[in-house]
Amino acid sequence: MSITPKALLSLFVLVGLVLVVGGAAVAANYHSGADLHCSDCHVMHGSYNGTTYNGGSGFDNLLKGSATSLCLVCHDGTDATAPDVIASGTAASPNDTLSVAYASPWKSSGGYFQSDATTVVNNAAHDLYATSALTATHGTWTSGSSGIVCTDCHGPHGTTNYRNLLLQPGTASADINVTESADVYIDSTQTGTLAGKYNHATIGYNAPNDVKEWCLGCHTNTASDTASPWAKHPQDVEVSTLDDSGSHWDTGTGAGFGDSTVGGGSSGIPRIRFAESGTTFAEVTTDGTTNEVFCLTCHKPHGSKYDSTLLWPHYTDGNVDQTSGCDQCHNKGA
Repeated sequence: MSITPKALLSLFVLVGLVLVVGGAAVAANYHSGADLHCSDCHVMHGSYNGTTYNGGSGFDNLLKGSATSLCLVCHDGTDATAPDVIASGTAASPNDTLSVAYASPWKSSGGYFQSDATTVVNNAAHDLYATSALTATHGTWTSGSSGIVCTDCHGPHGTTNYRNLLLQPGTASADINVTESADVYIDSTQTGTLAGKYNHATIGYNAPNDVKEWCLGCHTNTASDTASPWAKHPQDVEVSTLDDSGSHWDTGTGAGFGDSTVGGGSSGIPRIRFAESGTTFAEVTTDGTTNEVFCLTCHKPHGSKYDSTLLWPHYTDGNVDQTSGCDQCHNKGA
């Protein structure tokens, strides 16, 4: 039986509709339903309206470019409707200046890459520039031959996870669910703009949550201990169990706590983030001795302007705040 070009085109359209409708049924975050526009990323024949892609040869999966380059068409700050993940600095001179003015001193909750992220190695972020496969720090997962790409963490067609995170990241063999109103809570009064939706201060985390398990999909060897003497940094453990840090953390004064700036001229930074048991944004952002530390207490997922994606200056920065984040829990400062 022969298939006419018209019938083949109809079949392709039908399959596309099934994929879009199916995606809408499972996708909880963006890139889904009416917000999933196939032609934003895909092109049928390697060219369109005089524009050719990859010299007219096209890219794999009918894409208009590499995964990361396509993501950054919208997420580089030029699209006012998409979260900006590119700061205006460089690897040599990093900053946290984005197209959106965040009210929190911590800026974007997810963090950011620097403007030369795709052309220069940067230890302050998940490295988007590589000419060969990379192995996850403290882990066993290995990237593709071109290094880390956005789709190693995010599902471009939507997932049921918060921020379209993959269900099985890295070497995970089962779904890891990081869901809104379960693991993550967003301040419902601050969701009208990008500055509200992605602000560090408007996002809270339940305790326990599966963020740690999700990160362990790649960074396998960072799995924490569950009791003293702590050969690895604890997670999902209340700060009140860690020496004298419970009361110090609860009062929010003294070593580690200080002015409203990070990496400024005086010692001390705003309270770092934590996880707390609750069922509302207000409950999971209430500080106290039952708060718990987890991966995002210390690190930004995308990157920061400090080495190892830390929220505060790394010791190699030689900044007065290099121990501030640690001191908030451990209270070892003078």
